[in-house]
Amino acid sequence: MKDLFLISRYPKDMEKAGYFRIKKYRMTESDDIYIYSNTGSWNKLKDKTKKDIMYTHKLFL
Repeated sequence: MKDLFLISRYPKDMEKAGYFRIKKYRMTESDDIYIYSNTGSWNKLKDKTKKDIMYTHKLFL
């Protein structure tokens, strides 16, 4: 099985829940996005963060 990565705009919530940040992408016209490894606890995330998360099997660095 391939690794699963998460993409989020809420770094504080993700890191509190135990997710490991891999990369930060600066965006010019919107909030920055962050890529995390799937190592944290889903239950510790806030609802707004859960709704905004995207998943990917490919890691674009």
